[in-house]
Amino acid sequence: MFVSDPLINSGLYPRRGRIAGNALEPWSEMTSGCTDRSERFGTVRDWFQLYDRDQFADVEVFEEYHPVHSTETMLALLSFDEDDFGDDEELDDE
Repeated sequence: MFVSDPLINSGLYPRRGRIAGNALEPWSEMTSGCTDRSERFGTVRDWFQLYDRDQFADVEVFEEYHPVHSTETMLALLSFDEDDFGDDEELDDE
């Protein structure tokens, strides 16, 4: 997983060892042979450990799923508005 600087600076870390609930349906579709990419919306809470950063829990995340059948994997591209995390000075004050 490649994580952006704003996420790192915000103190948010990817969840390890489990698939986000939002990805279960696209995963199931891919394993059933579907080759179409799909899109959804989720939240930071769905994908990242919040620790003491609950103010970011409901930041909206755009999810784009791309099945890769040759390797039986699925690429999940996550994007969000980095402004929702504030600037570095604001984060340092917390």
